[in-house]
Amino acid sequence: MDCDECNRKYKNREEFNEHLEVCNTKYVCNHCGKGYKYFLPCRKHEIICKSLTKQGSKCRFCGKIYSKRGRTYLLHIKQCKKFDSDIKKKKKRI
Repeated sequence: MDCDECNRKYKNREEFNEHLEVCNTKYVCNHCGKGYKYFLPCRKHEIICKSLTKQGSKCRFCGKIYSKRGRTYLLHIKQCKKFDSDIKKKKKRI
């Protein structure tokens, strides 16, 4: 499988699909960093994302946005905080 954008070659479909998500990103949401290949879907997402940022909750570790400060948000914060502290511990060891 070859990428049409950058001509990289991939043997496995999963790695190729992951690459396409990054390589085909030309437009990025200013609020959460999600990437899009085309302007219009990115613009529509930004409008929704902006309103969610005002009324919702944003993870202080990774920036992911939740429409409500509910159970899903709290579980995410718990996992993200643990992941963030694990990374900091590894950096201190080095």
